[in-house]
Amino acid sequence: MSETISTKQLQEACAALTQTIEFIAASRLQKGRNPEHIASLFRKIQSVLDAKISEFQKTTDGRGTPCGRNTPESCHRVVMTTGIETLSLALQVDSTHDMAAKDALKSRLLNYLLAVGPTKGRALIQLRVQCPLLVDGNCSIFETRPIECRSRFEQSSQFATVEKEFGTAVQRGLQNALTSLGMWSQTVDMARVLGMTLNDMSLCAHYLSGHPMFELAAIQVDVEIVPPVPSSNGSNNYSTDIEPSGNPDLTVLSRSRYQLNTQGDPEAAFSTSNRDGALQHVFRMQTPMAYKDSTEIERWRARLEDSFDQFRERQFDLRDKFDAVAAYNPLSISYQQKDDLDLLSRIGDYLTDEIAAKVLPDLCAPMSKRKSDGRLRIGYIGNGLDKSSGGYWATGWLKNHAKDVETFVFYLNPGRVPGADEYQRLANHYFHLPGHIPDAARLIKQQNLDVLIYPDAVCEGRNIQFALLRLAPVQCACWGGPETTGLPQIDYFLSADWMEPENAQDHYREKLVRLPRTGICYPRPVRAGSGLSKAAFGLDEGRLLLCMQAPSKMLPEWDPIFKEICDRSGRPIVFFSYPNTAAATVENRFRDCGIKAVFMPFMNLLQFHDLISHADVVLDTVGWSGGITALLALEQGKPIVTLPGRFRRSRHTSAFLKAAGAEGLIATTPEEYVELVLDSDRISEAAVNLDPWELFEDRVSVTALEDFLREAVSQ
Repeated sequence: MSETISTKQLQEACAALTQTIEFIAASRLQKGRNPEHIASLFRKIQSVLDAKISEFQKTTDGRGTPCGRNTPESCHRVVMTTGIETLSLALQVDSTHDMAAKDALKSRLLNYLLAVGPTKGRALIQLRVQCPLLVDGNCSIFETRPIECRSRFEQSSQFATVEKEFGTAVQRGLQNALTSLGMWSQTVDMARVLGMTLNDMSLCAHYLSGHPMFELAAIQVDVEIVPPVPSSNGSNNYSTDIEPSGNPDLTVLSRSRYQLNTQGDPEAAFSTSNRDGALQHVFRMQTPMAYKDSTEIERWRARLEDSFDQFRERQFDLRDKFDAVAAYNPLSISYQQKDDLDLLSRIGDYLTDEIAAKVLPDLCAPMSKRKSDGRLRIGYIGNGLDKSSGGYWATGWLKNHAKDVETFVFYLNPGRVPGADEYQRLANHYFHLPGHIPDAARLIKQQNLDVLIYPDAVCEGRNIQFALLRLAPVQCACWGGPETTGLPQIDYFLSADWMEPENAQDHYREKLVRLPRTGICYPRPVRAGSGLSKAAFGLDEGRLLLCMQAPSKMLPEWDPIFKEICDRSGRPIVFFSYPNTAAATVENRFRDCGIKAVFMPFMNLLQFHDLISHADVVLDTVGWSGGITALLALEQGKPIVTLPGRFRRSRHTSAFLKAAGAEGLIATTPEEYVELVLDSDRISEAAVNLDPWELFEDRVSVTALEDFLREAVSQ
């Protein structure tokens, strides 16, 4: 190597270094993941990196000052490492530090967490905060310092760039190895992960088994990747006598969806999709996920109806129109929290009678009921029959059906999402149907079902494409959808007695079935956490008011309730920035109207359980209450204050509280809701008899469901 190193030489050297580290890490971790193996692995990685840096120093004329034992000026920054590297440091500290040294380190780590926690992982690389591993200005782990520190040099000659590139190459090789072994490989804030781990060493085993335990300490990039402008309208350009596939190229809507759901900019979303195709027209039938003020709701509702009229009038190929239903998302309409029966029924009639019935007439024709052989054949169909909140809840029905019920599952998601195997395990017959809709529909029809159930019918356009067809004599939608489907081929809506108001049938096109109690048989959850403290979430030790619902459920008309609670309590309310909910729109609205809000990033389930465990009271959203999230909070015995409204989607939590014996947490007016949240004594009194186990494994609903279905198929 010459006195200087060329760009090509540096790239080749880094590529070779990445391959070497990847091989070393993968081979050693395959042999074992105990503390001894991990310590040995990092000794080897550190020696390889040190040797590479030493080799470079000897063959060039550049000289830089490396990170030293006593260089505190370079130790006021966030150090990013992989989780396994920090885990190695934690194991080292745990085995070599005495109790006094550990306590002192934990105290410094707590101060660090209090300084860094409020960033929620955003822009960590810009922070200047002292490393808690400094003791009297010296690095206390100098010999085993992380990769980033070993490759950090002062800005002098080539060292500032080249050694950093060597460190990046080593980090990349380690991450590649972790990914190949199914382990979480994202880089994290070393000090935050060290603090989490030293407070609960059991996190080591969780991480090594593949759980992304340290997501809250991962850096979050504020610059988002914007999808490109589409180059086509997504049409399949059908020739004569070919059926619709039902599978258009939805990537042409990626940019528009990004602007609508992530950026909260509906004007840009609808103007970006300027290609004149059926897909674009259906996309314009959506409404925003969140609103800046109440006046926007009526404006966008009127625009939706106008977009529907335009779609109906345009002379697109009906096969393209059927394909375009894949982009239909009536869930966004439901977030306006209005009675949508007339609107959804008009749309449903057109999609069914004027499109589906004309392009797939054999699949829309009425079906005769099957001659009974003593068995009830029930099918479950959907895009979200996995761990998603819209679909997982129905596994309780599937698991507890009587022996004379034969079950079929038709999973429509093009990919297999984690949790889909639960449905496969429970069903007598399982079909994954990601492709051509007419072929899949005929396969379903050939199973001679008595009943076909859509647990989350209106939550995905692909579900709706199947629900436009007649694939079983009796077809049902249910609790996973927020309101009526408006579809003429859906005969019944399976709901719950305690979730529906007296006049509930007035809001459904389908015949409403009120199953007893909560109507569901939700599997008893396994409580799990990762031991995170309040400080790890960037929170102080004051009273924690937690609202777990998606920002899209929070209409501007309910903002005064949140503001009064914050003003009178002097405490912020902790919310979540769920993805694809236009959370920024709500965050800005809250800030402008003076609501003291803390928005948490989206997190894994273990961390979610941890945050719930610290809550003093959970605030249900008004107008659209919690569902599965409410069950998770009540499972931990946490009190939830709720205010039921006109429609079932605002009454889930009140039904759960009634079942759990805590009806005193159900408010009847907005004023009572506020007073209840603020009154700790009243909350404690109302929750004294709260029994969360009454909410789970409720087989009464399954028996009632089967009784109803047997009667329905015999009529």
